[in-house]
Amino acid sequence: MARHAYIQAAAVLLVSCTLVYGRPSPAPAPSSTDFAPVPAPAPAPPENCDCNPSIKALTGECKPFRLASKFACDVDPYKPHQMYPRPQMLRGNDTWINLNGIWEWEANVGWEDGAPPINRTLARKIVVPFGVRADLSGVEDPYRVGVTHMWYRRSFRLPGSWRNLRNASRTVLHFGAVDWQAQVWVNGVEFPQHNGGYDKFAVDITDALKHGNSGQHELIVRVYDPTDSAHIPLGKQRKNNGGIFYMGTEGIWQTVWLERVSEAYISRLDMIPDVDAEHLSITVQGNKQALGLPVRVAAIEDGKKVSFGEGVVGRPFNLSLPNPRLWSPAIFGGEPFLYDIEVSLYPAATNSTAAKSTADALDTVKGYFGMRKAHIAPLPNNGPMFIWLNNKPITQVGLLDQGYWPDGLYTAPTEEALCWDIQEALRLGFTTLRKHIKVEPDRWYYCADKLGMLVWQDMPAMFWEDPFNDGVYYRHPQEKAQHTYELTRMIEEHLSFPSIIQYYTFNEGWGQYDTQKAVQAARSEDPSRLWGATSGWEDPQDITADKGAKYQHYTGYVGEIRDDHMYPGPYSSGATETRASVNGEYGGLALYYDGHSDLVKASTGLSAAIYTQLTDVEAEVNGILTYDRKVLKLGDANLVRDEIKKVVNSLST
Repeated sequence: MARHAYIQAAAVLLVSCTLVYGRPSPAPAPSSTDFAPVPAPAPAPPENCDCNPSIKALTGECKPFRLASKFACDVDPYKPHQMYPRPQMLRGNDTWINLNGIWEWEANVGWEDGAPPINRTLARKIVVPFGVRADLSGVEDPYRVGVTHMWYRRSFRLPGSWRNLRNASRTVLHFGAVDWQAQVWVNGVEFPQHNGGYDKFAVDITDALKHGNSGQHELIVRVYDPTDSAHIPLGKQRKNNGGIFYMGTEGIWQTVWLERVSEAYISRLDMIPDVDAEHLSITVQGNKQALGLPVRVAAIEDGKKVSFGEGVVGRPFNLSLPNPRLWSPAIFGGEPFLYDIEVSLYPAATNSTAAKSTADALDTVKGYFGMRKAHIAPLPNNGPMFIWLNNKPITQVGLLDQGYWPDGLYTAPTEEALCWDIQEALRLGFTTLRKHIKVEPDRWYYCADKLGMLVWQDMPAMFWEDPFNDGVYYRHPQEKAQHTYELTRMIEEHLSFPSIIQYYTFNEGWGQYDTQKAVQAARSEDPSRLWGATSGWEDPQDITADKGAKYQHYTGYVGEIRDDHMYPGPYSSGATETRASVNGEYGGLALYYDGHSDLVKASTGLSAAIYTQLTDVEAEVNGILTYDRKVLKLGDANLVRDEIKKVVNSLST
């Protein structure tokens, strides 16, 4: 007889919390028109799905995947991930070029001399943006295993149409993410080194383009990725994967692209909603030439401009939104409403931007924002501290989401795959995904914003450091500084995504240091969201701790969230006077294909519970979905959704 396994408690809810949900409606599927413009038609899937399309393209050989996801054979290795990579700040479709596709690649054996391979063809090829060890990179063993130093190289041409773009005079090269250290050369011109495996970086290559050869330009990237041989933020990546740790991705793993911009241009929109004050706080960031220049902003609701605001680059100002439509979870009848926004930059001589049209602007970008509020407060009638969304208490039933793929590792095979996990979790009735010690491309958060999924975002952890000295961690100042830098960059890059309502600075003590200082500094960067100092294990106010100086009994602010981990669980140590209680990880049982679920309710005082986990990953087989996303282990999706709804409604009476 087939083996069976059961999971308990996919929903853990508070009896005293009064919640009223409307009739459940299925999560809407994102249409191509909802997303940012595409530079070319979507590629046709490969004809032979028994072959890894990347290896087929690079070598002509038909070789199978180690394990293929349900999306693997939709990958076009010549044009992977062609969607616009920055959905919150769009320019015209004719202002950017996607550089994903087939690049030259080789292991950098003689890395010590540091000489870039200018005008030299590299030994192998790779499909960007898939990390070296991913099947979809097309790089085969033995080079795929544990490469620390490597070279990337390709050539490109700029379209002639760029010469006709009004005001466009600069060319910027963007990298979504490179793990971990990247050095860039264009036509032999070297650019500053970037350290950090999860944040974007960009370089202005305009002057280097003067050194091109008859319009042909050479791009070289040197990558150093120590993975766990150095103490850096790396999440669950390991050179020797196994158990709860996974294969390192290594190298370029997000989209590389070129953008044509004006001499003075907008570089980022920082948008923070204030539901109670009925306005959006916005800071328009720009390059050096744009600082202090006037900007005009318009909020758009259902195609109609409903509010206008004016300010200058680099300084926050408010955009009034009386009686705003709120962004809320799609599950059980919520509306994840998003306003569109248009921002124009004007010359310094402009006295009244209100009198100007976008035709007079130096630069214009379009994006979106959501109005939502996340805070903690006691439940009525002297109840425990609880999580509230838009001034109503909510109970979250979520899943731990590692963000790994069997064929792409850190990189989803396709755009459809990137959003599919969110859609599937919503279809099953879950309200929340905890993105576990990994940061995704912007388009993943766009899908969460559009579909209405709440997100808890972890800072990617450094590894657990041994030995201990009476419980005191060894931490070098440069390691702390790098972690702080990457944490700050994560916050800056995600300020404007309404789906993210909660952050964690540390996970289970991995690389943990200066806990109170770290969470206070992080919150000062973004006080609009909830903060957990650490998820699980080493709580900074754990009065029962007796394991030495590594447990710091801080007084004062240590975040809004007290997080317990318990396997199988669930479990809650209870809310405090200043923090709500969540169960950030529980479950974690091995689930086989023919398993099913009993959904139960448990601990009083618990605001949220996160089941481990959404999918299997490598040796971990505790997902509700198989690693390839082909099998839902819980059986009837409607039953799962109905049971979650039933538990929620039973606790509202």
